[in-house]
Amino acid sequence: MFKRLLFVVILLRCSLIYGHEPHIKFEHLTSKDGLSHSWVICIYRDSYGYMWFGSGNDGINKYDGCHFAIYKNNPKETKSLSNNSIKLIYEDSKRNLWVGTEYELNKYNRDLNRFEHFIPSYQVYNQFVNGFCERDDGKFFVTILHNLVILDPENKSVSKLVKALHSILHCQNNKANLKCQII
Repeated sequence: MFKRLLFVVILLRCSLIYGHEPHIKFEHLTSKDGLSHSWVICIYRDSYGYMWFGSGNDGINKYDGCHFAIYKNNPKETKSLSNNSIKLIYEDSKRNLWVGTEYELNKYNRDLNRFEHFIPSYQVYNQFVNGFCERDDGKFFVTILHNLVILDPENKSVSKLVKALHSILHCQNNKANLKCQII
């Protein structure tokens, strides 16, 4: 009898310690919460703690945990987002936020709360920005559907490297170095 009781006590103790899975809570954010559109293409958490949601056709949303700020293209404002179809969101080592859209690349100016356009549409050849990778020298590899270019943000210059049928930029960041390859 004592052995059975001891076994039950040990079993209960183990189930109390190891039997509980951590409780994970998900919040579903919708347009009722302030999200500009429910069709979200990409999500990014920046170094400041903001969540960025790129929609398929309704701009980019910055979420602080309570409220959304929505950024959209306004053809009358040159410092607005260049296009409402968001394809990628990336933060570089200098904490600059880059937003790839259909036909252009944008850099978000946090101090002025506006966007600067990089790689204008005539250089993108009517194709969307779909890959972004920072190099050690401060320049970036950018894939634009069928093209690989190097962006120099200091000089605002773009040089085309490769035109391929399917160029996908694969980057691996191991704290010590950054490896990028075209697949």
